[in-house]
Amino acid sequence: MRSILPAQVQLVDPAVSLVKATAKELELLGMRNTHAPKPTRFCVSGSPQQFADLSVQWLGFTPAVEATTLPTMEPLTVSDGMTQSVSNNNQ
Repeated sequence: MRSILPAQVQLVDPAVSLVKATAKELELLGMRNTHAPKPTRFCVSGSPQQFADLSVQWLGFTPAVEATTLPTMEPLTVSDGMTQSVSNNNQ
């Protein structure tokens, strides 16, 4: 983005201000979390190692990740009468 904008244009990251404002509001409302975070558990249907390696850049640490499998779902078959009534309800 910087390469196409004039030098006098200043880019602003609203996330920094948003985080500060949110922290202030939570403090004022007495809703600030003072407890240590609970461990996060990630279950993935793909490669746990690949997920852990890639997520470090967003999380800032290597998470514990475990593999899981999901059951195969059968397609839902809808009768013509049901399809017609659904179509009529959307008009």
